[in-house]
Amino acid sequence: MVLMVMFGSILFSTLALLPPMLQHLFGYTVIGTGLVLMPRGIGSILSTFLGGMLMRRGVDVRLIMGTGLLITAWTLYEMAQWSLEVDSTAIILLALLQGLGFGLVFIPINILAFATLSPQHRTEASSIMNLFRSVGSSIGISAVTVALARNTQISHADLAPHITGESGGAIIDFSAMERFQQLGESVMTMVNGEVTRQASMIAFVNDYYIMMWMALAALPMLLFLKPPKAQG
Repeated sequence: MVLMVMFGSILFSTLALLPPMLQHLFGYTVIGTGLVLMPRGIGSILSTFLGGMLMRRGVDVRLIMGTGLLITAWTLYEMAQWSLEVDSTAIILLALLQGLGFGLVFIPINILAFATLSPQHRTEASSIMNLFRSVGSSIGISAVTVALARNTQISHADLAPHITGESGGAIIDFSAMERFQQLGESVMTMVNGEVTRQASMIAFVNDYYIMMWMALAALPMLLFLKPPKAQG
């Protein structure tokens, strides 16, 4: 159940972070965001069939789940390397691979949960599993949202003092802003908006690192799982 809480936290936290990041920082439309993230669902479907096939052939369930967690952790690490200039190809590829990782964990963990239960107890077990998954998703989404807001403020406070006429060119093109000097405070609003955008990207990256470590922390727990006696 602890593994279910952690997996639910990673799964739904990523779903909660990606759409606002793509829309608010990268300028994607709602439809564009859905299209870019659609390969994630395709990857989950493919790995669901793959996981079932591997289990029928006698592959250890823990090995399948471990592979899925490693793929998930790797994709989260790659997402933590994103910048505001990342292109849609990288996003689509990682979404597909992340879906593959999620599918390799999701099906085996459900099979393991029901493997030792008699049929009359499976209805209650299903309710408990959904409860733990919901608890994990609630905790995960709340935690990454709080971390996102906090790290955005911290990063903004760190970046703002460095925005000067001499050093700000790394973030703001001051040569272009000279044409808008007559706008007065509007220029400062534009500068602050770009600093906030950069700070938000840093906060998203930090959240992806957190979820990466959560996926890696779940790996040792697989050693305590008992594979079903009959996997055929």
